[in-house]
Amino acid sequence: MTTKTVKGAAAALVSVAAALTLSACSSGQISQTASQVAAVDGARAETPDGKVAVRDVTVEVNGTSTASLRFTLVNQDTDMTVHALKSATVDGEKVTLRGETELGRDCSIVAGSREHLDSLPEVGDGICISHLVTGVRDKGFPPGGNADIVFTFDNGETIDVSATIAAPTLAPADIDRTEQGGDGHGESSGH
Repeated sequence: MTTKTVKGAAAALVSVAAALTLSACSSGQISQTASQVAAVDGARAETPDGKVAVRDVTVEVNGTSTASLRFTLVNQDTDMTVHALKSATVDGEKVTLRGETELGRDCSIVAGSREHLDSLPEVGDGICISHLVTGVRDKGFPPGGNADIVFTFDNGETIDVSATIAAPTLAPADIDRTEQGGDGHGESSGH
């Protein structure tokens, strides 16, 4: 064998070994990105015919006897048909819907508590978005758990989705730091 052949064989062997080593790095492991989805807070689904979609479905509890169902409905029907939300339930509890439930083509309905809807920015003219205030009896929904949601539409189509139960995020001014074992100034050895 010539020196050139030995160097070529060694280079090929190193390349194959590197490829095998790198491909084995994740062998039998769960990929960190394999199950990642878009950064949307809540669950998402569509009617079986794909004409109406629901996004950001979340049950929001607030420590009172009434929770809210947050979601966004989108009419993506290419037939230009108006659809209407007939009802919604959370774990079998009927959701009250106050506001417009009809949904024109390329329009959206954003739903949730009055406080949630009031916190949303104003939309510009020509954008078809309406608001719907929701409420549901909180029968002890556990924050961090899940609830089964069923949306029923006027054409008989339904969307079934499992959604997260969330408690509102407290603003920093709402947190009483004295309950955390100190005087609110933190601990330091240099007092």
